[in-house]
Amino acid sequence: MSTEHENLDPILDRAINEIRNEQIDPAVVKAAAGRAWEKISEAAEAPAIETIRTCGDFQALIPAWREGRLAPARALLVEDHMRDCPACRKADRARKVVPFTPRPARSWWFAAPRWAVAAAVALAVGLSAYFAIERYWPVAPGSRAVVESVDGALYKMTAGAPAPVVPGAGIEEGERIRTARQGGAVIRLRDGSLVETRDRTELRISESRDGIRIRLDRGGVIVQAAKQRSRPLYVATEECLVSVTGTIFSVNHGMKGSRVAVIEGEVHVAQDGQTKVLRPGEQLSTNLSLAPVDVKEEIAWSRNADSYRALLGELSVLQQKLEAVPGPPLNYSTKLLALAPEDTGFYASMPNLGPTLGEWHRVFNEQLRDSPVLREWWTTKTKGAGDAALEMILAQVRAFSGYLGPEIVTTVSPNARGAYESPLFLAEVTRPGLEAEIHKLVPAVRIVADPAREPAPAKEQLLALLRGGFVAVSTDLAQLQRLAARIDRPGASSFPKSALYARLAEAYRNGVNWLFSADLERAVGRQQQPREVETYRRIGINDVRYLIVEHKELAGKSENRALLTFAQPRHGMMSWLAAPSPVGGLDFVSAEA
Repeated sequence: MSTEHENLDPILDRAINEIRNEQIDPAVVKAAAGRAWEKISEAAEAPAIETIRTCGDFQALIPAWREGRLAPARALLVEDHMRDCPACRKADRARKVVPFTPRPARSWWFAAPRWAVAAAVALAVGLSAYFAIERYWPVAPGSRAVVESVDGALYKMTAGAPAPVVPGAGIEEGERIRTARQGGAVIRLRDGSLVETRDRTELRISESRDGIRIRLDRGGVIVQAAKQRSRPLYVATEECLVSVTGTIFSVNHGMKGSRVAVIEGEVHVAQDGQTKVLRPGEQLSTNLSLAPVDVKEEIAWSRNADSYRALLGELSVLQQKLEAVPGPPLNYSTKLLALAPEDTGFYASMPNLGPTLGEWHRVFNEQLRDSPVLREWWTTKTKGAGDAALEMILAQVRAFSGYLGPEIVTTVSPNARGAYESPLFLAEVTRPGLEAEIHKLVPAVRIVADPAREPAPAKEQLLALLRGGFVAVSTDLAQLQRLAARIDRPGASSFPKSALYARLAEAYRNGVNWLFSADLERAVGRQQQPREVETYRRIGINDVRYLIVEHKELAGKSENRALLTFAQPRHGMMSWLAAPSPVGGLDFVSAEA
């Protein structure tokens, strides 16, 4: 047996005796007693309110709260109540006395024109009023929700005392609702959303112009959010704010933090200045000490747990099948690059997504047909109207895209005055009949037969040119005239001789799905002010040339690449950047970063 700690007891006894027998300076004792007496005196001056139950109790504490004489815990209670109680905020404003403040000495801003100061004040007041109205201005009066059903007991906290609530009762603005042990309830909000509460849950419901807000003080809820047209639905806890526009999700809140889980749809969770997007089967915990829990277990208390689990499973299968649909193939060559304007300042290529969208729709319909759970969910989401509108839109997209080649290109060029013109859209035509399809689907588009003889439109109108196996759309007739000349005389354009063309051609040879490029040299060169030129020189972008961004899908993985080129060796701040190389430090970054 080890004897390492046998002699610790005498040492501990000696230390205790030294502390007990230590002689303390009387001045130190007197100073400590003075500080204690000061604290006791402050507490004695505070209002003698032992229990806070009603708004009258809170209002009696407001003067001491304003003067900073309340204990931190009581001050926190008053602040929380003031945020939620319009009557107490009004009482607080009535108590305030604005002291007379001597006029300050004239400062530099008085030299500004009086109208500018007045305009700034008016703007500040207007913006403040706008945000105040959006956030705090009351909406139509009436109950914010109705209790649909109750399991066990449900209470309203009225004047600090619980009052039983029965099905059919209304819930007013800011009322505290609490479920008892082994209880629960279903509450329908005014927008049709359903809120299912578990036992020992306490919440408040408020409504303003910016949306309906559920404040979850403790417990858990599962929300079936109705489709929101112009404003989101919020669920707020101490740690996070959840916002949705129509989905099914759960929020649990306790002493250690909050956990948000998604059953269907998409949920945005804001925490510590950052927002994370969650999708079906995903969850977020606001505290690392909250261990992840399977979403099916998280919602096990719900009366609809079985249907939620079934829906989660079907949505997971659907997601896997949709992800297995191959995306558009890589594009290794193009006929459209050579047709870009000679002074192209912006060039973007995107794949023709019509075939991919059609395949996704086919997979979705097959899964809908084979899954009663998914079919019931879809019927509920579309309110029994089916997907006739979606079918029509996808049919039009498939019909139109079936005439086009593998990519659609957008270019933008500056005119003689240096201002950028309207965009030009280009695509290859793979089969006849596109003109009739344009007349049928978008009759507002005007077909240009011969741009050289075509009269200019009286107002801005979409014009389409069909020529030489290509289709181009723009609102600028002059652009289509120049394009017709490039189609009729291949090789006459100087753009294929430019450095930007060479860079883009190289990207095509390596294969692209999405390609974006900008001629930054032209944009920076337009800055003629000496101060701006000097600023660009110091930063090191006065000789920047091109920005090229590529995105491709390879073997089910996304690959993104961005390239910024310069006319000469980098200088200024740009020279601080290291040469491209593997970032080994990423091996040490958490997967949750």
